[in-house]
Amino acid sequence: MFDTLLKSRCPVGIEINRTALSFAQLQTLGKQVRLIAARRFDKPDNIRWESEEWIKWAVNNLQKGIRKKWFNNIEMVGSVLPSELYIENLNLEGEDKSDENIASIVEEKLPCSANELLIKTAEGEKGNFVVMAVRRELIEKYLEIYKQLGLDLKAIGVWPIALVNTYVHFFGRRETDKQAVVVLVNFDSDATTVAICRHKKLLFAKSLEINKEEVKSGSEGCERLVMELNATKKHFNSLYKDTAIDRAVFFPTADMPEQIYGDIARKTDMTAQIGDCLKAVELVRNPNKQLIERRNGHSNWAVVFGLSLYGGNNA
Repeated sequence: MFDTLLKSRCPVGIEINRTALSFAQLQTLGKQVRLIAARRFDKPDNIRWESEEWIKWAVNNLQKGIRKKWFNNIEMVGSVLPSELYIENLNLEGEDKSDENIASIVEEKLPCSANELLIKTAEGEKGNFVVMAVRRELIEKYLEIYKQLGLDLKAIGVWPIALVNTYVHFFGRRETDKQAVVVLVNFDSDATTVAICRHKKLLFAKSLEINKEEVKSGSEGCERLVMELNATKKHFNSLYKDTAIDRAVFFPTADMPEQIYGDIARKTDMTAQIGDCLKAVELVRNPNKQLIERRNGHSNWAVVFGLSLYGGNNA
């Protein structure tokens, strides 16, 4: 269930977080990626996250989209919040790389046993691994929520892989991109998430405890993010010695001025690229002739698009 590959060519990616419900379905046709349908509903401030009232609100809004038959199927891939996914970047060069040893290392760093965790390991380069773990009880909680939502949940994905999927399919398609080491930076209401990859290969991942609103709030938030990103680069360079970072890809929202991305890239000594997901897909007109609104500035589609690209479309 945790990050399982699917047989479906175009599952519906669904991201449920503390402020919104987003879901989207993509389809790949050769090198072309089409957006079949996407919807986003912002949670009212007076509804408490994960309360019974919230579940009713989520069910109602999901049914609004599905009832219109915009989607080609209702097989879905969900995700957990960045704050709920434990990530450890380990160098195991010359050490035991078995699942048992990795689990024991992770166990030493958490206030729970490895038996209480579901663990996914992504092998990077130079003996480095990205270990991602989530509590089994949390997965069970999510499964219960999705069950109450009446969804056919086929897998629960993880945001680092989702971001890599989005980058590879939309912004890493040139031949030169296959060897480029790229920092992916995604802003949402929960955190700023950072994944470093060489095309399809995830090398490093970290969730920074600073969210989009803090970054937007002014120079203090930006300076804090710059410090966090520089510390992240230093950590990455300690694991991947003599590995140069080619550029940073920022996944934007229209309510954040593009100047911010340029300022952050300059202060972290990286070349900036704007990864606008909505401009990278062909928009398919829904049966009621509606198209997704490109100017919906508060919507960030990087993770939910990447979740839809799981399964047969997985990077």
